[in-house]
Amino acid sequence: MSERPDPGAAVIDVDRLVVRFRPRSGADVLAVRDATFTVKSGEILCLVGPSGCGKSTALNAIAGLLASDEHIQIEVAGSINVFGAPLRKQDRRLGYMFQQDTLLPWRTALQNVELPLTFQGRNDGHGRPMELLRLAGLAAFAHRYPKELSGGMRKRIQLVQVLAHDPEILLMDEPFGALDAQTKTIMQNEFLHVWDRDRKTIVFVTHDLNEAILLGDRIICMTARPGGIKAEFPVPIERPRSTETILNHPAYPRLFSELWNALREEADKAMRTAPGTGGV
Repeated sequence: MSERPDPGAAVIDVDRLVVRFRPRSGADVLAVRDATFTVKSGEILCLVGPSGCGKSTALNAIAGLLASDEHIQIEVAGSINVFGAPLRKQDRRLGYMFQQDTLLPWRTALQNVELPLTFQGRNDGHGRPMELLRLAGLAAFAHRYPKELSGGMRKRIQLVQVLAHDPEILLMDEPFGALDAQTKTIMQNEFLHVWDRDRKTIVFVTHDLNEAILLGDRIICMTARPGGIKAEFPVPIERPRSTETILNHPAYPRLFSELWNALREEADKAMRTAPGTGGV
């Protein structure tokens, strides 16, 4: 692993990113247009925006996951630099956590956490995987299968699975979006507990403004599709945080209102220009 940059140094530079989908049949879709932003070392940057604005597409571009196939051609323009160099495909310094449950049902919790190390040909024994499971409060469930665990437990295993190979940057695409409200709140607080240990750099896509305020050091609001950058909001709430502390913080109502107004403006724009609404 490379030497960790100084806190506050830019580790991801996205410059005038453009992503266009060209299906073999049907109309082209310009998903992202001229998106420019940076991600700083050790921070959690949250991306919010109206549905379909290109948040996940921008995240997938950073992850190097956009690839054409026989059904669709994907054109990516602009530049993405990671640690000062052009993005490499399948960069092991980046970890990715999906919204969908990606655990293999025939492997135990411990075996699922060990999977990234297996793919890399590393044999670390059970040391780091078990350490991460203990940190997430799941050591007692190491030898259980996913079907024996609750949704929140499986999400925690997904998180420690991504952390197992010790990525320097973690990309997260609405990882808690499918959970019920109570489990989601527990997961958010557990996530902050795990993150606080070594404060990895994180880009976190969410549609939940409360979640963005709870987790983020900065929040970027994207425009309606094609997604660009509408506004950036620093989060002036000290850490450590919890759901209770942010709701009672004097900066919370103003920040939520500013975020909501920016998001609503772009959502209204998307509705006015959607096919069948009479917009242009």
